[in-house]
Amino acid sequence: MIAGLGSVGSNLIPFLEKSGVIEFRLVDDDILSLDNIGRHYLGISDTGKKKTRALRDYIETKNPLITVHTREKNIVPLVQEEPAFLKDCDFYFFCTGDVNSEAWIANNIFKSAWNRPSFFIWVEPYLAGGHCVYFNGVDPIFWNNIFPDNRFIYNVISDETHQQTSFVRREAGCQVTFLPYSAANLQLFIAALFPKILKIFKESGKNKCFSWVGDLPTLREMRIGLSRYVDGVESFSIVERQL
Repeated sequence: MIAGLGSVGSNLIPFLEKSGVIEFRLVDDDILSLDNIGRHYLGISDTGKKKTRALRDYIETKNPLITVHTREKNIVPLVQEEPAFLKDCDFYFFCTGDVNSEAWIANNIFKSAWNRPSFFIWVEPYLAGGHCVYFNGVDPIFWNNIFPDNRFIYNVISDETHQQTSFVRREAGCQVTFLPYSAANLQLFIAALFPKILKIFKESGKNKCFSWVGDLPTLREMRIGLSRYVDGVESFSIVERQL
């Protein structure tokens, strides 16, 4: 199951589709617009369509043997109103980019009978960093320890910079928000992360997180304050940490 089919969720799908996944359950209530086409996996011909249905058509065209189910809803009401939709999934991918809804999920879904191994994936402004938190569905989760004040402790951008600068821009004529970054760096992040995901598919292991570090020289040229967690780390590398 993939919840959130924006830039991260949509670009994850081709990797999953090529890895041998035989069934997708896609969850998103949004329509693809011209404003967010630049970093989305789909193209201009799909604008005006529900993201779920456009991606379903893409998957079924690529491989008719894959089964795709969709729900045109936000993940939180879906969990509350139709939990059976998530029941038989092997893994959950949450790519909503909404810390509040994902905190709610982490604090509720993992207490349920249909708890499953789950990935929470998102990116920082300018794709300074890309992150994935993995919960194995067995070990305890301490969400507030890794997201104090709704801010990830291993962010590439420093807390001070987040507090002083508004990175989130509202798109004209649309209620969604976006964080500026390039499509090329997004692909680099997903490509670096996916081998880690494949390894977890084979052996779940302990709760952990993966942090991909973006183009540090460019970020420094832009005078973006960086956290201590990038000290000694190379650009475009991925760091694994146990939780």
